[in-house]
Amino acid sequence: MLITKIEVQKKQKNYFNLYIEDDVYLFSVTEETLLHFGISKNKDFSDNELESIQSYDQKMRCVYQAYRYLTRRPHLNTELKRKLSAKKFSNSIIEQTLEYLNQKNYMDDEAFIKMYMQEQINLKKSGPLIIKKKLMEKGAHSSAIDPILTEGYPEELQIENAAKLFQNKIRSIREEDEKKVKEKMYRFLQQKGFTWPIIEKVFSGHFD
Repeated sequence: MLITKIEVQKKQKNYFNLYIEDDVYLFSVTEETLLHFGISKNKDFSDNELESIQSYDQKMRCVYQAYRYLTRRPHLNTELKRKLSAKKFSNSIIEQTLEYLNQKNYMDDEAFIKMYMQEQINLKKSGPLIIKKKLMEKGAHSSAIDPILTEGYPEELQIENAAKLFQNKIRSIREEDEKKVKEKMYRFLQQKGFTWPIIEKVFSGHFD
């Protein structure tokens, strides 16, 4: 089939409309597809070649969509897969896209987990349990999270963060009964993701 005209789309400059004889619209392709197959005016393609072009282009459209997500913030593989699936890309195209992105080092689950953990530790003073819960909700696996949390969030830092949260919170509690204050503070620190051994160490310097 002879390509007689190639036209840049008005709203998306990296997409091109392809036309055949009598200015009949054929289909559109990404710039990457155009270059990859050397598509140009007056070039002839067989039906099999056109199928290959469309198949490759589907992957590149998926890659482009993935880039849009990744420019906003890093994503886990499973999280990105979920979003691309919602855009109606097929599973095989998504798998090809993720493989392509990982080969290009655009995806790195370990780096994402470390980055997210540090944000939660430094900005929110969150405990390890809540960090793990949120990461698993994003699609990270427990086996990948645990060693990173163990190494990157030592007990001393957990105690330090829990103590800071404790000091900020206890100022707002007007309850005079020590037992009730202790119960409220325990629930508060537990909700922030800290375990009882850490909470107990924080309590030891404040309650008899």
